[in-house]
Amino acid sequence: MVTDPTGLVIKPSPYSVEETERRFLQVLESKGLTIFATLDHAQNATNVDLQLSPTRVVIFGNPKVGTLLMQCQQSIGIDLPLKLLIWQDE
Repeated sequence: MVTDPTGLVIKPSPYSVEETERRFLQVLESKGLTIFATLDHAQNATNVDLQLSPTRVVIFGNPKVGTLLMQCQQSIGIDLPLKLLIWQDE
């Protein structure tokens, strides 16, 4: 696990982007978390005639916990729901 200069924690996966996403979604579901959306940036790039290596974002969270946090400090809403970026290095 590596923390880069932006403060992101980067953890390499031995699996493809698709398999990593599938496994991550399985874990989220097993823990009862809500999956709000998944974004396929590579597909979106293809849609506008550009290329991008496999890159996906999973947007997830727990609305009950998120709401309680925002009731204490509403500005935390800028960081909610949580996001995970999965990408393939070229």
